[in-house]
Formats: sequence, C-alpha cells, structure tokens
Amino acid sequence: MQTKTKTTLWIVKLVFGLALLFFIGWKVWDSSAWTELKQVTLSTNWHLLFWTSVALMPFNWLLETIKWKVLMSSTQQMSWRTALLSVLAGISTGLLTPNRIGNFIGRTIFVDQELRRKSVFITLQSNLAQFLATICFGIIGLAIIG
Repeated sequence: MQTKTKTTLWIVKLVFGLALLFFIGWKVWDSSAWTELKQVTLSTNWHLLFWTSVALMPFNWLLETIKWKVLMSSTQQMSWRTALLSVLAGISTGLLTPNRIGNFIGRTIFVDQELRRKSVFITLQSNLAQFLATICFGIIGLAIIG
C-alpha cells in the first residue's frame, strides 16, 4: 500500500510540474511583454539582462530558503532540503493562483499537519516583511532618482 501511495504522489507531482511549465510558457508566449521583447533592438543588450536575471534566481531561492528555515525554526525544525522544497512548492503554487495566494498552500505542504495553520501565519509574516522592505527601499530609490 505504501508503494502505491508513493507512486500516486509522484505521478501527481509530475503532472503538476508539467502543467506548471506549460502554464508559464503559455503565459509568457501569449503576453504582450513577449511581443515587446521581440521588438527590442539589440543595442539595448537585453540578452545580458535576461540571463543575469535567470542566473540570480537560484541565489534568490537560497535566500528564501534561509528565511523560511529561520522563520520556521521556532515551530518546526526543517532540513535544508525540506525548506528548499517548501519554498519551491510555494513559488510554483503561487504562480498558478491570483495574487500568489497559492504561496501559502505550497509552503505548508512540507509542514506537519498540526502546524499548518501556524505556518500560514508565518508565511503571511514573511510576505508582509518583504512587502514593507520593497516599499521602503522603493521609496528611497524613487527619492534618489528624483
């Protein structure tokens, strides 16, 4: 019975992952941003900016993993692998839902059942702190730019 459950869970993850990749590709291909990006002249060197952004994504995931592990340390001890999978699940489910509501769902998948409600509040706290930092530094940046 245990093997059947693991196989079913693996198939669900595979289908979800493929659906997510298809959805992301469809959204990028169908968006007006893609059309505008194709029309950008090569003098702006957008390739360098794009690949720099892609190269920095794992660093961002690492920082998110550290933040999640620290925030969850008072509630549940997590391994680095579990914390990373939790962050990636949150990002994946957040992409599929409006206003990243799925981020809460994805991050709680790897949390013990009795601690899920508390982890939702921890995720809310994390997102609020990040939002406030973005607002504060954005205002400072706008003030510097003029």
